[in-house]
Amino acid sequence: MSEGRREAQRVEISPAKGSEIVGFLLAVVALLGGASLASFHPSDPSFLHRTTPPAPPVQNWIGAFGAQVGAAGFGLVGWACLILPPLLAVAAWRRLRVRARPKVVGRGLGATLVLLTLPGLSQLLLPRIPWRGDELDSGGAWGVILASALEARMNLAGALVTLGGIFLVGLALLVQTSLGDLLARWRRRIAYALEQRRLARERRKERRIKEKARRRVVVKHLQRVVEEREEKQKRLERLAGPAGAEPPRAADPSARLDLPIRVAERPGAPPAPVRRVSNAPPGRAAPPAPPQKEFGFVEDLPERPLPPISLLETASARAEV
Repeated sequence: MSEGRREAQRVEISPAKGSEIVGFLLAVVALLGGASLASFHPSDPSFLHRTTPPAPPVQNWIGAFGAQVGAAGFGLVGWACLILPPLLAVAAWRRLRVRARPKVVGRGLGATLVLLTLPGLSQLLLPRIPWRGDELDSGGAWGVILASALEARMNLAGALVTLGGIFLVGLALLVQTSLGDLLARWRRRIAYALEQRRLARERRKERRIKEKARRRVVVKHLQRVVEEREEKQKRLERLAGPAGAEPPRAADPSARLDLPIRVAERPGAPPAPVRRVSNAPPGRAAPPAPPQKEFGFVEDLPERPLPPISLLETASARAEV
């Protein structure tokens, strides 16, 4: 009875919560390991490097602990230890990111094969690498042992082919994709990048063409404005006449005009008066007409009535015979 109660009181953690906790732990390890390996200095005191007192200050970002971690990583597998923090970070992200995904088998084995073969390949291809003012074995202790053993039995070519084949198998398990899919994916990415570059070049060309067209329109507009101004100036010069000519005088508004007036007289009607018409503007009184000078032949005129003014009219109708 008591055992049943104890089982009922046992606290259980859900799988999602457990995965989240593991993800946080992996993230912490990746951060500390990455900082320790990235700031590793060969002169820092560690189990691989003994210093005489007084010991110099530790240059590692994580202090003495980071110096020991860096010495262990570089001393064991060489520069290949630098890929371990990114792998841990990816594993942490996959556990913290909650989403449905298929279960992958063999990824851990692939990471192990990569970490085991990469130091040997590095030691065969590039035995020593410079690091912070010193030189280190590129493959660390494990790389030196593995490369020496394989090279003694298979020579350099055989050792490279063997380690390269195992490395590719581990990489395929780690990436979990086929070589064809990987090449097709990269081919699509490269094609997309080239297409974006071509579109950007076409857009720049189109902008240059539009800018040239805009400049041509502006130049034509300015030329048209200048031509209109020159034409207007020429018209003004033609209206002003040649140089040195006097401008036309305005007509005297007080002058009188003698206009012919056709008056049709009726039989027995008195003679129609004749008056002068002034061209003065409306609202302004015309000046008095000067007295007409009488000529000498007026005294010799007979005492008879003058002919009617209607004689000066043109015949409006043809006379019948």
